[in-house]
Amino acid sequence: MDAIHVGVKDGDFNCALTGALAVLLEKKVVDALLVPQESVHGTSINQTLVKKAAGLKRARPINFIMPVNSAKLLQLLSETEPDEKIAVVLRPCELRAAIELVKLNQINRSNILFIAQDCLGTFRMKVYDKKAQELRKAGQDPTTGLATACQTMLRDNCWACEHFWPIEGTADLVVAHLGGDITKDLFVEADTDLGKEALKALESSGYKPAKPPMTRKSEIERRSVLNAEFRKKWFAETKQKMGTLDGILETLSTCIRCYNCRDACPICYCKECIFDAEFMKPTARGMLRKAGKKGLLRMPQDTLLFHITRLNHMVSSCVRCGMCEEACPNDLPVARLFCSEAEEVQKIFDYVAGKDPKAALPLSTFKEKELEEIEK
Repeated sequence: MDAIHVGVKDGDFNCALTGALAVLLEKKVVDALLVPQESVHGTSINQTLVKKAAGLKRARPINFIMPVNSAKLLQLLSETEPDEKIAVVLRPCELRAAIELVKLNQINRSNILFIAQDCLGTFRMKVYDKKAQELRKAGQDPTTGLATACQTMLRDNCWACEHFWPIEGTADLVVAHLGGDITKDLFVEADTDLGKEALKALESSGYKPAKPPMTRKSEIERRSVLNAEFRKKWFAETKQKMGTLDGILETLSTCIRCYNCRDACPICYCKECIFDAEFMKPTARGMLRKAGKKGLLRMPQDTLLFHITRLNHMVSSCVRCGMCEEACPNDLPVARLFCSEAEEVQKIFDYVAGKDPKAALPLSTFKEKELEEIEK
């Protein structure tokens, strides 16, 4: 792949990468940029839609929290099919979700430049807020300070991640730094023709051709082994705790059916959800009737039905980003449930959500022998 070197000064990798992103706007390679930026107080990160390079002053394209899976935002930006071209900075799980939504005709790929990055993982929002405040008081930038510290405090989904780097052929541009020192060097690779055109604009602005460190592959292999060990243990614990319907019901017993997990999920894209339908809304008469038949009625009702229905709808396209659990007000382990089930279901169909843009969706194709193991 073609690539350029982005030098990092004083350890500020975000400033370095932001400079390259600004070139894409200034050179009219793209008309707008969807990129994370730091809040005014410096304790949170939010996605922003930027149309002028001057709007990138607080940009943090490489950061360690994920308030929203950006694939959901791309879905919103695709609704009107704008003529303007948009570049978006994505983590690998966000990229995979976007690829799934492209297949589901929810994202218009034609006007989007995917810029994906090697991922060091993310923190729970509350954890990041606390650490960010501590670093701010010490006069340090949170994103720079957390790049090499506190990695034991990452979300479980990040420790269990199977594809924490952009898989070849899925992004237009790849920000590569694994195997090197992120506080000194970044490399931007072009992985598609669209990416090569963007890279030409960067080269014309003075960025020099270069190759990512040879150690990147070995670092990916090293981390993959560690993550696989964590994932095996994580799923084993999940199966033991939630391997039956009774186990799921008990574990999710404090679910209040707020639907935050559904709303945070990038794959739950239905415009009209069955659980918002009028006939699904509880009524006093209906609840009293059910309580009369059973002797008692757990409230709110149908929480297990809600989670099982969601599993049925999106498990084959789950990218295991864990945003469902991040959004839960009661900290229910819904990500464990969905990720473990997704791995089992996707193995059956020999499919990994978002891994291959050309691979057909499992439920849109038929293979005569794909369910033989289940039938046995």
